Amino acid sequence: MLPSLDDTAGVGVGFDANDAYGGHTSAFHPEEESTPFDEQQVRFAPGARFMLWKRWDPEGARYVACNASHADHMPDNRHSRFERVVGFRRYNQEAINSNPALVDMYEKLRHEVKWRRAYEQRVAGFSLFERFVLERHPEHPYCQYLRTLEQNSLCEAESHDPIPIHAAFLLPPEELVVAWAINLRKDVVRPWQPTQHADHLANTIKTYLSKVSGTVNEFAGESVGSPSNCHLIRDKLAHWKEIDGQHQSYSFSDLPTDLQRLYACTFAMVGWSKLERITVWTMFLTQFGIAGRASDADVNMAEAADGEEREDLPQAVNRRMWVAYTEDVWRNKTMKLFIASGHYVPSQGRPRSDSYVPPRGATNHGIRSSSAQWAARCGASLMQVKAMGRWKSTDVCSHYVAQGNEVSDHATTGVNGTIAENDDPMQRVWWWKPVAIRGEGGRDQL
Repeated sequence: MLPSLDDTAGVGVGFDANDAYGGHTSAFHPEEESTPFDEQQVRFAPGARFMLWKRWDPEGARYVACNASHADHMPDNRHSRFERVVGFRRYNQEAINSNPALVDMYEKLRHEVKWRRAYEQRVAGFSLFERFVLERHPEHPYCQYLRTLEQNSLCEAESHDPIPIHAAFLLPPEELVVAWAINLRKDVVRPWQPTQHADHLANTIKTYLSKVSGTVNEFAGESVGSPSNCHLIRDKLAHWKEIDGQHQSYSFSDLPTDLQRLYACTFAMVGWSKLERITVWTMFLTQFGIAGRASDADVNMAEAADGEEREDLPQAVNRRMWVAYTEDVWRNKTMKLFIASGHYVPSQGRPRSDSYVPPRGATNHGIRSSSAQWAARCGASLMQVKAMGRWKSTDVCSHYVAQGNEVSDHATTGVNGTIAENDDPMQRVWWWKPVAIRGEGGRDQL
């Protein structure tokens, strides 16, 4: 159970978030509605010794192999490295080879740097699959294929003599993908969570498996079915989801009080300058006001270079409002704030040990879910909430709307069971009103 407001009274005054982390710079939350990849997964997932890394070489304007000791190291995998250095024989290679112009075009495309964050998440996620296979199924023929990719990438990188024949992409064997999915659910060799708990929820496993599908689509084409979509995995995911029930992101339970508490903790945070406190609070209110994601704060190199606005945000909320912090820094800022306010409790103990206690409480994504509940609590319709948060469907936001309606009904119900109209305490703090409409070209306008 999370500490109550009374239990954490005074926590924000003189609070040093670095002490709460125990020296760590980030906290892991297995139910965060984002990429499941993080530094702890790199350390504790099977096959850590098989992890590959890369870094950006500014002089060569390209990614090069490195080790984990380099300050700017990023996750890499054998397929991504081989494609960068050598290049796979594509499924439509014969058609490409028939036209020199197409050959030149595809070579230029292969050498283009992919700045999309989603691409790097896929590279990192698929690296965990490669590691699992090499660690737990070293005798499988697919392992020799992975070793060949790695060896040829190193040979090519160290010499100027090209490998005469580019290897063809080998579809990940279904049996290994199924084994990985089951291992993600519960690692019987080195359990991530205590024995009585699943290591990962169904939705998180589905996110991991999407990295397999994305890799297959990239190298084999979208017409080729991914083994991660086989009926065995679909049945397993459906069964696990039924067991897990609805695990939505943790939200703030008492917004009128929580917002005031968060404000007090922000402006009492030890180690934050006055400007940093103002910046954090401004970004928090902006993200809350538009039901934003943490990724909305991220500014990648391409955007920073051309100065264009983010296409997935309302037109009035552009890059300049978020330029203070990247996504990772912003996540850590809000995590420290939520620890200070008592809304988040970091994990205790070492993962894969009997003493491990998972983290619990609201993460950055709780801002998004709480915003949707807040809007519904103030009378917003499902479609208005969907537009505000830019959800592609109503599947997820409908849960938040229902939760907001339930809180509102409880808050406006009198002692005798009658409903007092517009008597929700939220009205005295921050009452929602429609600020987003569907604009031209599919973009929302404020």
